[in-house]
Amino acid sequence: MTKQITCRLNKAVKEKFSAYAARFDLDDSQLAKLLFRREQHHRQLAVLVASGGRVGVTPPLSATRPPAVTAHYRSPEAIAEFDTYAASCGLARNKAAAWILERELMEHWLEESFFRTPDR
Repeated sequence: MTKQITCRLNKAVKEKFSAYAARFDLDDSQLAKLLFRREQHHRQLAVLVASGGRVGVTPPLSATRPPAVTAHYRSPEAIAEFDTYAASCGLARNKAAAWILERELMEHWLEESFFRTPDR
């Protein structure tokens, strides 16, 4: 079984995602894995789908193979969990992954988390 999750993105989205990851000294794979795990816990995509919302991602503009973000995992179990989650939303792995990455570029959850004072 594969040990990665890959999604194809519009070139501008890919560049924006890579720059966002670099601001935290993360590579694309590290940030993607963090966001995928967060989504599986918070289930924003599942709520959107359940409410009848449209799952849209920015389409690639070129006829050539669009750029990709690939999240590399140590074991296939985490990938199987993600696949199960994506399927529960009625989506293929790549479309669910692309939605999650694009969502973070709009939401800036990670960035905002650095500005919040921890609850004590």
